[in-house]
Amino acid sequence: MDPKTKDYMLVLQYAKENLHEYLQTNYVKITWKEKVEMLYQISIGVKRIHDADYTHGDLHSGNILHQENPNNKNYQITDLGRAQPEDNPSNEIYGIILSLWNTNRDIGLCVNETKVYGVMPYIAPEVLRGKKYTQAADIYSLGMLMYFIATGKQPFYDWPHDQVLAIWVCEDHRPEINEPEAPKCYIDLMKRCWDLNPDNRPKINEIIELAGYLMILNNSNIMKLEGN
Repeated sequence: MDPKTKDYMLVLQYAKENLHEYLQTNYVKITWKEKVEMLYQISIGVKRIHDADYTHGDLHSGNILHQENPNNKNYQITDLGRAQPEDNPSNEIYGIILSLWNTNRDIGLCVNETKVYGVMPYIAPEVLRGKKYTQAADIYSLGMLMYFIATGKQPFYDWPHDQVLAIWVCEDHRPEINEPEAPKCYIDLMKRCWDLNPDNRPKINEIIELAGYLMILNNSNIMKLEGN
């Protein structure tokens, strides 16, 4: 604590880079065994947040720190500035309504003068529409992290992050991925995380269970797995 200002300073463990930076540099040499280890560690972090009845509110590859030492690699969730109790009445996102007159339907979408925070490709469609941020929205974001881990590409990397993309997401369009890029069981679970209906998304324990199971397999057996 500064004796004059009474301000506190926190000293935290140093992390060299975030997940985005690490994958951009090392993706071609990362094995599937390491990929599922990433997912497992990140999911354990999300579980700790959800078990405390909180939401993170801003999960994306820039908010996952990568630390490495001779014995292991660690992936830790950071930037809890948007974390809130899930039942917090203020945990609402407000925005203007964008009307799609050219399609003869209205999609409630938060754009421009809003309180929507985050990296657009990782934001759940219901949040873009102005709905309450829930743990299911964190699961949607985790599904996008699963895509990034599997492919080394950011979701919607070839789209401008604008109103058109937001509309596209709200109309249930998602990134494309093929089975050769990931095990079928991984892809199936990832796509459930992206479900337009938050109630249909898996709970965090199901993601941990799959990642934990894949971790005990070797790389060739991971890629041979079929969906359930």
